[in-house]
Amino acid sequence: MSQLLPGLNAQATITIKPEDVPTFLKELQPIYEKVTAEPQCISFEVFQSTDNPGVIHLVENWTESVQWFMEVQAKKEYYKAYFEAIKPLFVEPLKFQIFNRLLFSYKA
Repeated sequence: MSQLLPGLNAQATITIKPEDVPTFLKELQPIYEKVTAEPQCISFEVFQSTDNPGVIHLVENWTESVQWFMEVQAKKEYYKAYFEAIKPLFVEPLKFQIFNRLLFSYKA
């Protein structure tokens, strides 16, 4: 079923050493649980590159606007400790993009 649905998609690409992936996932787990518990979060997926296991791609889908995301969600206190913990693992700067949703399809 496809429909017009307001919202956004936030994507982050994090590049770390492959041997740091278990540490990264340990730090991510509590944030993953908090983010997915937010009522505006539709989904949160975590992917690993098939070419470089140190490249992790986070994909979040939200029901709200970009303005809401930047003013409310991105300022949640729980992100601070998470970023402090994972930033030393980065071997490249974090890449972050936000997209406005145009269409949404799901299978019931």
